[in-house]
Amino acid sequence: MLDRYYPHPDDPTKSRLHVMVLAPPLKPGNGPPSYMGAPATGDTTGATRPARQYVGSDHPDLKAIIREVLWQDVRNIEAC
Repeated sequence: MLDRYYPHPDDPTKSRLHVMVLAPPLKPGNGPPSYMGAPATGDTTGATRPARQYVGSDHPDLKAIIREVLWQDVRNIEAC
C-alpha cells in the first residue's frame, strides 16, 4: 500500500490523501485481505484495471469503502 499526501490547492489547513494498493497478480479465487479495501469481487489476476474511486472525507459510507487500514490513517490525520 502506498500513501501519498498532497496539499489542498486552496486551503492550507487541508490535504489530499492518494492511496494505491499494489499487489502481484493472484490466481482466480484468491484475493488480498479484506482489510486492505479491495472489493471481494474485484479482478486480482491483472487482466483488468479497476476504476478509480474518488471519495471525500464527508462521504456517508467512508469507513465501509476504505476499510480498516485506511480508516486508521484518516483518523490519525483528523487528530492532528
